[in-house]
Amino acid sequence: MQIDEELFNEVLAEQRAKEGRNPQRDTYRTRVEQAYDVLIEKAKREETIYYGELMDEIGTGRGYIGSVLGGVSRLELKQGRPALSALVLQKATDHPGDGFCENLLADFGLWEPGEDRDAAWEREVQRVYEEWDDR
Repeated sequence: MQIDEELFNEVLAEQRAKEGRNPQRDTYRTRVEQAYDVLIEKAKREETIYYGELMDEIGTGRGYIGSVLGGVSRLELKQGRPALSALVLQKATDHPGDGFCENLLADFGLWEPGEDRDAAWEREVQRVYEEWDDR
C-alpha cells in the first residue's frame, strides 16, 4: 500500500502525542504498511481477523498493535475511506476493542456516545467491504 507521506507524518505526530506512545518512524511505518496489506486482503475477501493473528502476521506485540491499527484507520479516514481496523476483533468477544468506537469513530464523527456500539461497528465493517469490493 502506498502511503501518502504528508498524511503519514500527521498520523505519526498524533500517535506520538498520546500518553505512553512514542512510535519510532521507520518501525511504525513498516508495521502500518504490513497491517494495511493484511487488512486489505481481508476486506477484499469480506473476512475479519483476530488481534493475535494480525500481531503474528506483522511481527508486533500487544503493546504496539493499537497504535498500528490506529495509524492504518486514521490514514484511511483522513482520505474519506472507512476504518480498516473494523475488521480486527478480540477472540473472546468477536468484536473490536473498546477504543474502536470511543477513540476512533468518535474522533471522526462516525459514532455518537449513546449510539449502539455494535451497530456503529457493523456499519463500519460494511463500509470497509463495500470500499474494497471489486478492487
